[in-house]
Amino acid sequence: MRAAADGRAALALHQDKPADLIVSDVMMPRLDGYGLVAVLRQRGDRTPVILLSAAGRPAGGNRVYALGKPFDLDVLMALVARALAVA
Repeated sequence: MRAAADGRAALALHQDKPADLIVSDVMMPRLDGYGLVAVLRQRGDRTPVILLSAAGRPAGGNRVYALGKPFDLDVLMALVARALAVA
């Protein structure tokens, strides 16, 4: 598991060593979660992404899964398993 402080740092980490799954907040400095997904998809990267948001449930689609905050850990873990099973 690796952590990044913002979307640009997450992109750099992922480019250096691709992850099997990305879990990201929607609201981040420098590049938000939607921007992170947009850059990944523009690069042809189909890594599944789970977006988390306290401002309601974020939009999903295109191998992007959405979960509103607060969330139940069991729900998150089920979503992780689903995302990885489809990957």
